[in-house]
Amino acid sequence: MNMDDKKILIAGGGPAGLETANTLSRLGFIVEVIEKEATTGGHLNKWHQLFPNFRDTTEVVKELQQRSQHPNITISYNESFLDVKKVNGHFESLTSKRRIIESDAVVMATGYETFDAARKEEFGYGIYPNVITSVELEQMFREKGVVTTADGHVPERVAIVHCVGSRDEKVGNFYCSRVCCICGVKQAIEIRKLHPETRVTNFYMDMRMTGQYFEELYRESQERWGVYYVRGRISEASGMIDGKIRIKAEDTLIAKPVTLTVDLLVLMTGLEASKTTKELSKKLEIESDYGFFRPRDRHYDDQHSPIDGLFLAGTAKGPATIKETLADARAAAQKIYEYFDNKTIKTPE
Repeated sequence: MNMDDKKILIAGGGPAGLETANTLSRLGFIVEVIEKEATTGGHLNKWHQLFPNFRDTTEVVKELQQRSQHPNITISYNESFLDVKKVNGHFESLTSKRRIIESDAVVMATGYETFDAARKEEFGYGIYPNVITSVELEQMFREKGVVTTADGHVPERVAIVHCVGSRDEKVGNFYCSRVCCICGVKQAIEIRKLHPETRVTNFYMDMRMTGQYFEELYRESQERWGVYYVRGRISEASGMIDGKIRIKAEDTLIAKPVTLTVDLLVLMTGLEASKTTKELSKKLEIESDYGFFRPRDRHYDDQHSPIDGLFLAGTAKGPATIKETLADARAAAQKIYEYFDNKTIKTPE
C-alpha cells in the first residue's frame, strides 16, 4: 500500500519519538515531530554512558538525529503538544504556538520525568549541598569528568540510595522503575574508575538485574571494582558542620542498625509520567493508575491506545530501558503500517 499520502504526527522528539519517525519515514509515511525543547534526544542529552556496556550516549543521540534527517520528516522545535481531537476520521492537534495540525494518525511519545527528590525530605535533597540525584551525578561525569563534593573535593566516601520515588507507598508510586538498580551499579563503577580510592556503598531494597549482562555487571562491580552493597533503606540523612552527610539505616540481612558518614549522597531517582503525559492521558481519558498512557491491550496491542488511530511509544506508557524504548518505537511504527494496511493483529478469544 502507498503510504506517502498519510501524515503521522508525533508528540515528543526523544528516543521513542525519533525512532518511530525514522521507521515510519522508511515505510513511506510523511512525519512531523513536535519537540518542546530546542533539540531532540530527550533525557539522553543529560546522560553520560549507558548500561551495561558503558556506551557513550552522544553516539546514540547522534545516530538518532542523523537518521531523522530524512525528506519525509519535519521536526518542529520549542513547541509543546497541548491537545488532540479526532474529527471526521482524522486528527486535529493543538500546539503551544496555536497551530492546529491535521494528521491521519498521532503517536504519543511524551516520555517521563525523574522523580522530584525533594519530596523525600528525610534524604535532605535541596537542604544539604552534598546530597545530589543520579541525574546530577551523570551530568557531573559528562561535563566535568570527575566526581566532586560541593566544595570541589574528590569524595572519600559515596553512598547511593536506590528506589527513591519508586516502590514507595508514601509517594503513591508502587511500581518499579526498572532502570534504577542497574544504573546504581553502573554509576558506582564509574566513580571507582575515576577515583579508585573512593569507597562506594549502595543501599538497596533488592537488586533487580532484569536485563542481559546486568547480573554480570553487578558481580563485576563487587569482584573487580570493590563496590559495597547494604540491603536496607536509609531512614535519615543529616548534614554535619563539615559538609559531610550522616546516614542512619538498617542492614536487614544481619538485622542491625548502620550509621555511616559520607562525603556525597546520591539519590537514585525513579521514573514518573511527564507533565504532558499526565495531562494528555487524563484529558483523553486513557490514563493508567500512575498517569502514564494506557494501551489498548498490554499483550497484543500495546502500541495502540483505546482511541482508534492514536498510538503510544516508549516511556509514555511506563518505565523502560533505552533498548526497550527503541524496540517499542519500531513496534509502534509497524502497528501504524498495519493500521493503514488493514492488517491488524487480532486478540485471541
